[in-house]
Amino acid sequence: VIRRRAWRLGWRHLCQDTGQAFTTVELPSIDETMETGKIQEWKVNVGDKVEVGQDLCLVDTEIAEFFLDAPSEGIIAKKYAEEGEEIETGSVVTIIAPSDTNISDAIQAYEMEVGLVSAEIVGKGKMEDWSKEEVTAWLNEQDFDEAILEKLAHFTGKNLVRLSKEDAEKYFDLEGIRLYSAIEDTNEETDEDK
Repeated sequence: VIRRRAWRLGWRHLCQDTGQAFTTVELPSIDETMETGKIQEWKVNVGDKVEVGQDLCLVDTEIAEFFLDAPSEGIIAKKYAEEGEEIETGSVVTIIAPSDTNISDAIQAYEMEVGLVSAEIVGKGKMEDWSKEEVTAWLNEQDFDEAILEKLAHFTGKNLVRLSKEDAEKYFDLEGIRLYSAIEDTNEETDEDK
């Protein structure tokens, strides 16, 4: 396994819309012929605090295996590549939020910056017509924890409005009650706006 400090590629950002700071960690090209890499193993989990230079994941390429290191300290906010997934060089692998910030705010700031969600996407149109990205933005706005964000990552608005109170409680415990209430309230508001 190659281990060099050079295999660290990240950029600090400040979201223009929210003022939220975050760091993107990207897959570097260790050779001019390298186009992709596969995440072999994650060494950290979402929510873990990391230090500069700490191993984040092991990457496998046709050229070599190497560790991707943290370019800044903070908290792992979200992973954008899974173990076994092959991604292109320059792709964002994860984002790191400053330790003194809300992880959901950093995720939303990054996704707004790259166009996954817009600053005014939530509250537009009926909830049942929301895309996955709009649902994620709404969950972030409602400040739900990372476990719920991950479980509902594939949900569209139609899936949300069909979620029963019993299923919400069954799968999300006490947060499920809050989730169900928030869905009902927001669904009523978006219906009234149309």
